[in-house]
Amino acid sequence: TIEVANAMATTVNPTRPREVMAQIVRTSRPRLRQQKWRPGHTFLVANVENGQDRAVIDTAAALAALSLDDKCTLLAGRTTWRTWAFPEAGVPALKMSDGPNGVRGEGHGGSSTPGVVVPAGITLGATWDPALLEEVGSLLGTEAIRKGAHVLLGPTVNLHRTPVGGRTFECYSEDPELSGALAAAYITGVQAHDVAVTVKHFVCNDTEIERMSVDVQVDERTLRELYLRPFEIAV
Repeated sequence: TIEVANAMATTVNPTRPREVMAQIVRTSRPRLRQQKWRPGHTFLVANVENGQDRAVIDTAAALAALSLDDKCTLLAGRTTWRTWAFPEAGVPALKMSDGPNGVRGEGHGGSSTPGVVVPAGITLGATWDPALLEEVGSLLGTEAIRKGAHVLLGPTVNLHRTPVGGRTFECYSEDPELSGALAAAYITGVQAHDVAVTVKHFVCNDTEIERMSVDVQVDERTLRELYLRPFEIAV
């Protein structure tokens, strides 16, 4: 079964993933109030059903109203998952959530809001199916709205360099072209709901051994043709 926050349980036929995801999207999609986007403005999506509204930030006015200290403060989080808010400048707090194989939210273990879990990146990569990845992205965009998250921390486009890499499971492939194509489709699906994504992790961050201090040395051609390529395609 796949558990959705409204306690609905859906029996899953693993041979028909498209139909299953479409059913979940239909039953869990929140209502969104439409607003017209204008250049120089940024959408922030909130869940209308939770009594919140879909806000539009006038970025030029916000930047003019923020002091240098305020702008520096925005570079760090207020909590692990939220940024600082400056209401007087029209800048609300942004909420982020881990998202490679589901919108986890802020809680851990039993304290978290139940949510949809999709197959891990290494499994999705084995499908070679960008259209399916776009559907997955759309589902997770819906989930992000339901959980009040503005930014989804995914997809992961690092390459499979070692089978014992601690994050290999959330990457798509050892092939940069395939990884980039799948990531771009995933992003298209998420952003269709005006939810932002964070393509991750750092380029060449493909090992968990000494991850905080490892010195990765790579020549420029290899860097551009392999490790940077999926990030380039995704952007």
